[in-house]
Amino acid sequence: MKAALVIAVLVLLVAVLVVLLYPGTEENNDSVHNHVPLEEFDTASIPEGEENRNIGETITYNPKPCMKNRNNNAYNKFVSKHVLKTVFDTSSHSEWKKYLEKNKLCDRPRQSFVDKGAENLYMKICNGFGKRQDMNLCTSTSPVRLHDLNVSTSDCSITYLYSGDKYVTVACDKVNNRCRPVHFQSSQNSGPDSTALTCKP
Repeated sequence: MKAALVIAVLVLLVAVLVVLLYPGTEENNDSVHNHVPLEEFDTASIPEGEENRNIGETITYNPKPCMKNRNNNAYNKFVSKHVLKTVFDTSSHSEWKKYLEKNKLCDRPRQSFVDKGAENLYMKICNGFGKRQDMNLCTSTSPVRLHDLNVSTSDCSITYLYSGDKYVTVACDKVNNRCRPVHFQSSQNSGPDSTALTCKP
């Protein structure tokens, strides 16, 4: 009788220890991954941008600005999509259509560009002239002159065109040992929170 009681108590203790040491793992195997610190990941989910977000781009986000980007061509790809390669009449819808078709950029319904030679304006956002938003997203502390477009992806026609000064938000990563913009997130009329951290390496 005593032996059976001792065995029953031991079984009960083992069951309690199993529940305490391994709670809920049989219910959701994914929960194990929730304990890995965010900083160990190279990328994260995409947060939504504000107002004129460039739709049609797929990108992964580092958890904070100026972390290494695995793609050494990430900055060049950004420049090809958001810095004009040539000078043309940017008030003309037909000239925009020609430019987008020539550079095979008709696949995104919303696009933003700065004029040729002005890419340093984007670079500055990542190096002391931007305020941190979510993850590696940084918003310019002063307006940037740019061109915002809505593009019909079926025939590359321009359905909306705005040229003027706006605050812009870009993703900043380290590429070839320099903190550079790698993705255009949005343009907006309002500036960043002045109390936010400055984006810099």
